[in-house]
Amino acid sequence: MGTSRQITEGQLAEAREALKKHSEVLTSKGVTKENFPRDPKWRKIDAQVRQIYKRVNKIGEIEAIDAELKQRKSETADAE
Repeated sequence: MGTSRQITEGQLAEAREALKKHSEVLTSKGVTKENFPRDPKWRKIDAQVRQIYKRVNKIGEIEAIDAELKQRKSETADAE
């Protein structure tokens, strides 16, 4: 079974916080925001944020499909 929405959203929050902290470190070193993507560590953390964000969206899609399926099953059971 996959991870739950709560776990995945927690991972997303942690990854975003890590990205924010590393961005602050880069800013303190004098790196401009436009040059953040040139930093390998920043790119890796940013990729993790995007990956986890996509997972959260996919979980939402699956939850919507599951809800629709439950509704159809209950309608079918009521019709019989």
